[in-house]
Amino acid sequence: MVRRFRVDNVALLEKLFHYLMAGAGCVITFASLARRAKALGIKTKTETIIAYCGYLLKTFALCEVNRFSWKQNRVFSDTRKYYGIDPGLISLYRSSEENLALRLEHAVFLELRRRGATVYYGTNDTGRELDFLAAEGGRNFDRYQVAVTLTADDERRELGAFALADPYLGNGENFFLSLDEWEEVRDWQGVAIQRRHLIKWLLALA
Repeated sequence: MVRRFRVDNVALLEKLFHYLMAGAGCVITFASLARRAKALGIKTKTETIIAYCGYLLKTFALCEVNRFSWKQNRVFSDTRKYYGIDPGLISLYRSSEENLALRLEHAVFLELRRRGATVYYGTNDTGRELDFLAAEGGRNFDRYQVAVTLTADDERRELGAFALADPYLGNGENFFLSLDEWEEVRDWQGVAIQRRHLIKWLLALA
């Protein structure tokens, strides 16, 4: 990559990749990445960050997911998420105890891509986030939320995002994927949500 793109600041490229992998799945902007680099004492411009992120994408080190606005039915270009091409790489940058949920989210994202889906993430003005909106073969957008488990305390946060999206993308299906064995079709504020076992879903058994 360094030779191919004639990278001048190899240290910045390495730290950028490290930061994106450690925070994979988090919403970022190029400007925030430039500010982070400057906070670490690395002088750079936003344009350089944009170029280096592009190099990481072109060499398939990372995958980019853009934000989808269901109100305007268009993609926002100011925020995005990054995922590693290999979920195992996360273990190099985060402890195994804290990265299980992130690895599961990675696995779902990569499987959606493998199935040929166009993938976005969703968020509203209050910051409530939906992990993935995915359309396969030009069909309606299905919505996905991924977690290790679903507890009573987590229901409003994890399931509430489906209720926000449904009025605008009501023709797709809603999937909550976790490691819970319990599978059901759950009604949440009038929205039908399919609870699926994540491993079975990955293996196309659910």
